[in-house]
Amino acid sequence: MIRRCLLWFLSLNRFVQLFLILVYMAVIYLLSAIQIDIDKETPYILEVLTNLCHVPLFMGLAMLLLPFVRTFFDRDEERHFSPWSLVFVVLFTVVFGITDEWHQSYTGRSSTVLDVVSDLIGGIWGVLVWGFFVDRRPTPTLFAVTCCVLTVLSLCAAMLQ
Repeated sequence: MIRRCLLWFLSLNRFVQLFLILVYMAVIYLLSAIQIDIDKETPYILEVLTNLCHVPLFMGLAMLLLPFVRTFFDRDEERHFSPWSLVFVVLFTVVFGITDEWHQSYTGRSSTVLDVVSDLIGGIWGVLVWGFFVDRRPTPTLFAVTCCVLTVLSLCAAMLQ
């Protein structure tokens, strides 16, 4: 199911892909403007869950960006994604995460470095999931180990806040 959705997105026109990416980024900005009242009476698990929301949001952004960026960095269609396209996607998600945290600081919400770390982890997750489900490049063992490490890092970053 996931592979079928990703391949459908890959078959779209570049301008449609760009439009969907921009809409997705706008939704992230709108979500970061929503006020969440977290005080001392808020359960700890709710705080952890709000911090963990960064990971799937930015994983989705990375998964949308990768096929779009591939058209610029990868000239050979037979090859897998070049390292440059992977690095660009992860860096773009981090830069967008930093601007999102900056925007969030003006809406009255707190912005922390750990949120940016969660965005980075989400970007790496997106690249890994795309590579595993579409390119089928990493071995299942490497994928499983990397996913476990990223999950532990995500939970640590969420609980440190």
